[in-house]
Amino acid sequence: MREMEAQAKLPLKVKVCYAAGHFANMVLMLVNAVFLLYFYTDVIGISPAAAAVIIMIARIWDAVNDPMMGILVDKKKSKQGKCRFFLRWFSVPAGICFALSYFVPNLMGPAKIVWIAVTYILQGMGSTAVSVPLFTLMARLTNDQVERAKLGQYQSFSAIIANLLIPAVTLPFVKVVGQGNLRLGFQIVSIIYGAAIAIGYLATWWGTKGYEQQDELDEPQPQAVEAVEASAQKEKAGVRDILSALFHNKVCLLVAACYLMYCIYSTLMGSSLVYYLTYNLHNVNLMSAYSVLSTVTGFAPILLMVAMVKKMGNARTTMLACLIVVIGQCVRFISHDSFIGCLYFGWCMEGVGVALFGSMIRQCMIDSMVYGEWKTGVSNQAILMSILSFAQKAGQAVGGVGAAALLGVFGYVANAQEQSQTVLNVFFTENVTLPMITFLISIGLLSIVYKYEKKIPQMKEEIAERNILVPEGEQA
Repeated sequence: MREMEAQAKLPLKVKVCYAAGHFANMVLMLVNAVFLLYFYTDVIGISPAAAAVIIMIARIWDAVNDPMMGILVDKKKSKQGKCRFFLRWFSVPAGICFALSYFVPNLMGPAKIVWIAVTYILQGMGSTAVSVPLFTLMARLTNDQVERAKLGQYQSFSAIIANLLIPAVTLPFVKVVGQGNLRLGFQIVSIIYGAAIAIGYLATWWGTKGYEQQDELDEPQPQAVEAVEASAQKEKAGVRDILSALFHNKVCLLVAACYLMYCIYSTLMGSSLVYYLTYNLHNVNLMSAYSVLSTVTGFAPILLMVAMVKKMGNARTTMLACLIVVIGQCVRFISHDSFIGCLYFGWCMEGVGVALFGSMIRQCMIDSMVYGEWKTGVSNQAILMSILSFAQKAGQAVGGVGAAALLGVFGYVANAQEQSQTVLNVFFTENVTLPMITFLISIGLLSIVYKYEKKIPQMKEEIAERNILVPEGEQA
């Protein structure tokens, strides 16, 4: 019965409310990515070096915190669902922790640094407490690949809307509500955004009621006691078993490697784009064109995503996304962005490919859950999704620190009229060559994932056979 329910089509309410949680996640991520460093250095007044150390410490803690959260979710038993339980109780704390990280009292010296470090780490922990259950919930709402793709569509639409709104309106909003006082403005806006984050996650908790699959077994019949006991032993898998299953899941590790490289590239490119436009192309006003072209073009592949998944499956659809980016970057590499048409073409292809990649990479990770359970006998959905969360944070940390380090190593001169050719080559590499190489490598890794994806129906059958309650009289 539960299997039939898991395969049923999900109503519109579930998809919209699930997307609301992703909108909340994108608000939190975008505000931090675009404005956090600026807030720390230019508004609060700490040094870039201190800010970098705080961010790095937080990312190191994430290496422990994210998998730990995955284990907690995997081992949780709740009548309302293991994912929905955390969404219910941690959505509001996550919103509060976000607001606190932009609410810095008038402290001086080390006290200010400690406050910023503690609140930023708490923000990361609050985010993890809701984002890992949110990502895992997709796998627990339905077993149907097409329905998951539809959920991914709504998730992607919410992400595109957030990408259009948050970078554009946040700073003007801060200036208006703060009446020119940026410190006060960020405090007020962070409270508003924190409330929106909490409401978005709670909407997912409310809208998915009754749809998260339950792990509890039905009351067994007397003749099935032996099979139930075996299943119960499986449920008692300890932390060591869960972590061992993770490191033996080669599909998960391949997908995580693709996502890690993507996050490093996107952070490096995002951090260096304004420099590239200023010094290589001598036209920083092209930033608006990039934002519009790379974001709006992302709608097209999302509309076609379900059809592509039906035709090609998850891994090959993700490979197609990578190929689209590579084609666009190859055109830019060959032309060296000397023609504006080639530049725009590359940005459009990047928008299409990245939007599709971002949607499909989680679908590939969900497929790794099937492989992992088939391979090890341990179901560890949440910890697998936590690896994506960790890859995202690690990639952003490496990319952010790398972008700053490259400026220093290759002799960038702030506010200079011209930069050395070596510096210009670095900016070109970060914006053109690196994306091309990153997605070419991902195509190779995903081709291996596809070999396993083809066997998923067979894996599901074998898993189901293991879990069948065999009547005692029929046992060998």
